Amino acid sequence: MAGGAPEGQRAGLARYGRGLGLCFQAVDDLLDVTGDARTLGKTPGKDQADQKATLVATMGLEGARAEARSLARETREAGLAAGCPDGGLALALVDYLLGRTR
Repeated sequence: MAGGAPEGQRAGLARYGRGLGLCFQAVDDLLDVTGDARTLGKTPGKDQADQKATLVATMGLEGARAEARSLARETREAGLAAGCPDGGLALALVDYLLGRTR
């Protein structure tokens, strides 16, 4: 809105933003199960110990991985539809989140 983007572009950017947050959380849920304390900088397994409702708890490890990939794909598509350039920072951020290890 501050940049004067038209309504359609703002809606696409809103989808991109929501998708980015969901992708981050999906990968965070996965890392809590698959990561190690040294790499993560925090204690893994905390979500399960706290009985949190996570993607891994709900869908299993492979299902959560597939969901993270799907969220990343949808987020990239939303970014492209909103005018984010392929190879630009916004779409690179999606790839970074999907591949992060901590």
